Amino acid sequence: MPVLNSDIAQSLDKLADLLELEGANPFRIRAYRNAARVVGELPRTVTAMAAAGEDLAELPGIGKDLAEKIETLAATGHVAVLDEIERRKIEAQAMGGEGRLTRQRDRGRLNARERVTGLFDAGSFSEIGQLVGTTEEPPVPGDALVAGSGRINGRPALAGAEDVTVLGGSIGSGAADKRYRLCQLALQERVPLVMMLEGAGHRVTDVAERTKDRLTVDGRRLVSPCLGRVPGRDPRLQPLSKQWQEQPPSAACLAPSDVDLESVVGRADRQRRARHAFRSGRR
Repeated sequence: MPVLNSDIAQSLDKLADLLELEGANPFRIRAYRNAARVVGELPRTVTAMAAAGEDLAELPGIGKDLAEKIETLAATGHVAVLDEIERRKIEAQAMGGEGRLTRQRDRGRLNARERVTGLFDAGSFSEIGQLVGTTEEPPVPGDALVAGSGRINGRPALAGAEDVTVLGGSIGSGAADKRYRLCQLALQERVPLVMMLEGAGHRVTDVAERTKDRLTVDGRRLVSPCLGRVPGRDPRLQPLSKQWQEQPPSAACLAPSDVDLESVVGRADRQRRARHAFRSGRR
């Protein structure tokens, strides 16, 4: 079966994603993106052009190196470097490893991916930055944050879930970038944002990145359940507004039809008032 131009274009985009993660030259990344666009718009298949002996390097913006990769893709439908992307996707899906995931289950808690997929309508979740952290040595899957968009009861929404099985759910530079991007999209698209917390806060090694996630989001569109321990976290420095404590098991938080958000937030507000009264001596 001949390889379609759309398949080749998709592979070139994946290669560009990999180069971007590795911090390659922006012009090289752009060249791959451009090649994907050019191939996708060709009136004839690359397979037919190669069979006719046409020089693919003569296509707009495609040099000798890219032409060789495109010919390889047309002939085999595959280049070895794509295996690296698949390997990193598997690493990201594995999160902190089976041992830590088992401990999370034993505590009666869902892991970050289960929380996100349970929150969104089936099949609607699209992940943002899945390969972030997989270029580190050792790898830090997703940089301890699962983030993306989807639909909740048919309505578009965004969500992020800290992955406590990866470095205790702490916030590194990659996770800070993803959190900031979620806030940007929530403001831009005017959709709800749910941030599910269970992590240790910022990593000491990423102090320079601490200001990236301080974007303010309208509190009417943002909810942030604390699904485990969140030591040393100052809500004023997070892209959050309404927080509540939910003790394990936390599965109830994941079914929108079963959760009365007003009662949960109201309980948190009553607890806050009670603490304030206690500290003021008004018992």
